[in-house]
Amino acid sequence: MNVLELTRELVGFNTVSTESNAEMAGRLVCLMESLGFATGIQSVTDALGVVKQNVIGLCAAHDGRTDGGLILSGHMDTVPFRPDQKATLSPVEEHGRLFGRGTCDMKGAIAAQVVAASRFAGRPLARPLRLVFTFDEEVGCLGAKALRDARLVNADCAIVGEPTGLTPIRMHKVYWVLRVTIVGRACHSSDPRRGVSAVKAAVRALAALERLEPELGRTGPRGTARGGPGGPVPGNGPPGFNAPRPSSGGAGEPAGIVSRAASGGCVDRDARSGFDPDGTTLNVGTLKAGVAHNVVPDRCVFTIDFRHPPGQAPVAIRERIEATVCAAVQESGVGVEVEQVLSELPFETAATAPIVRFMEEATGFTAGGVSYSTEAKEFASLGIATVIVGPGSIEKAHQEDEYVPVDELGRAVELYARAIERFSLLADPE
Repeated sequence: MNVLELTRELVGFNTVSTESNAEMAGRLVCLMESLGFATGIQSVTDALGVVKQNVIGLCAAHDGRTDGGLILSGHMDTVPFRPDQKATLSPVEEHGRLFGRGTCDMKGAIAAQVVAASRFAGRPLARPLRLVFTFDEEVGCLGAKALRDARLVNADCAIVGEPTGLTPIRMHKVYWVLRVTIVGRACHSSDPRRGVSAVKAAVRALAALERLEPELGRTGPRGTARGGPGGPVPGNGPPGFNAPRPSSGGAGEPAGIVSRAASGGCVDRDARSGFDPDGTTLNVGTLKAGVAHNVVPDRCVFTIDFRHPPGQAPVAIRERIEATVCAAVQESGVGVEVEQVLSELPFETAATAPIVRFMEEATGFTAGGVSYSTEAKEFASLGIATVIVGPGSIEKAHQEDEYVPVDELGRAVELYARAIERFSLLADPE
């Protein structure tokens, strides 16, 4: 089984989140069954009547046990694309890069996981191995949440193949979204004095939030000052990532697969891995107001997302945002409503977890943190020690020229195969 050819095949399925992923799910079922996996499908019909499917493949231990072991996981859906862009459903290989929608986010990782699993077909396992492929990660991790709520999977540890340049990630930020509605009074624009402009009030609120963000950003991963103890450690990794430099090679060396001997038999786990940016961030993502150019707007609605490291209280941050907005508009004569529209779980796996130590030794990088949210939090919420590691860069995800380096696909196969050997093939993964 060839990882490059399988990646090409999977990219050819249109699994944009608005579409059904059933065809790709069916193909993965056939592949897994050919390798001796027992398979199951969890089907969900979304609000638009589109059928979405999670796929679970299970290779039980030689004694029939199905509890524990390892999960390799990825999401099947992608973000939209235009037919005239470089990354489409017809992948193109140029200069060692495979361009196509979903190549790095994250069908390349799925292909690498399947190919890695194929190496163990027919071999007795000491602990179970599961391949878990989900729907609708790009629109709220809906597939992984459905698996979590139905408690359809269990394992000792899991690897989620998001694009990290094959650098291990053990934590990511909490992600909340708030909707702010400001209500004024409409009138004809010939005499604005007769109305109360919701837009003018919103401008004051947004200016106040802009002043608030640096104050929140000065707080590090555990409430420490930016750059102080607990702050980021300079090093290599994808954008949004901070980790120490690799234990072998120069600063520009890619995150490859290195041997335990090459890394001196261990990695430095005392260095604190952080985030970049390392504190809380705010973003006003949407703003809607007004009905006509000659009407003073009586309503303005905008959304704010904030992301903060594990260990901080999201409720306290929300309260501070709400207080800031209300104080900024209190003399404007408007009403204010703040609603929470999304709250994603924090994610952090202990630095001492066996899966984290293994990945650090296998890659030569200390596991760090990223600012974006992933399905890892759903597995972690089930008590499964989880790491994120996969081929490609998050910088190229969702881009018009999305690509995955071809050599990283092969290295991902090697890394996932070593993880299977350690956590499913061996009787004692310690």
